[in-house]
Amino acid sequence: MQADDVRLLALIRDVLNRSPFHTEGTKKVHRRLRAWFNVRASRGRVNRLMREAGLLSPQRAAADRKEKSHEGTIIPEDIDLLWGTDGTQFGLANGRLLWLFAVIDHYSCEILGWHIIEVGSGDAMAALEPLKQGLKKRRGALAQKAGAGISIRHDWGPQYTAGDFRKELLFLGLGNSPGFVHEPETNGVIERFFRTLKEECLWVHDFQDAEHARQVVGQWMETYNREWLIERHGYRAPWTVREECEAARKAAA
Repeated sequence: MQADDVRLLALIRDVLNRSPFHTEGTKKVHRRLRAWFNVRASRGRVNRLMREAGLLSPQRAAADRKEKSHEGTIIPEDIDLLWGTDGTQFGLANGRLLWLFAVIDHYSCEILGWHIIEVGSGDAMAALEPLKQGLKKRRGALAQKAGAGISIRHDWGPQYTAGDFRKELLFLGLGNSPGFVHEPETNGVIERFFRTLKEECLWVHDFQDAEHARQVVGQWMETYNREWLIERHGYRAPWTVREECEAARKAAA
């Protein structure tokens, strides 16, 4: 191996060790090399060195392949226009299952709220909790019509078709935007996030109880919002994208 490749490979290993995420592929490693070390190597060279050094994990290799988009035309032009929500289950070390509900901004990919609860309690009110958290953050209150201008994309799960869920959306002024039947990709933004959450957090920890899970997941969510790189936003993090959108709004006012 040439001396330049040896130095570059050392920096690649440094990036992988420093990154808070373990499933990032060549694209994001390449981006972090530029941001952290001002390295201008080509992405092909980075990919070759990672492959030869056995640094392309199955997740990283999959992330670097061109994949069919799940997003289609469901990406709005600004933040706080379309939020996606869904729930997923994960297990504790003792085999018990928990629900995790979350809400994501379709434009910035910021997680605006999340809620963990025991299986058996994952009803419409539990599914509403992340939405309420998001409204408190973005609108400052849960008053009637506080969510005006925001639509909620969800699937046809029982939590989201329940009367309590629909009534609360109506009270809060949130638009009801269910995904099309037989086209689950229309809720693909939150589904893609859940895949990342599982690979980076839920599947790599042995949670002892619900409180332990809340602590670990809460820390990971903050790291995700602050540091996860979104390709379609020029490899900027969700919070960075939101801040830029807010600054643009103020400048245009």
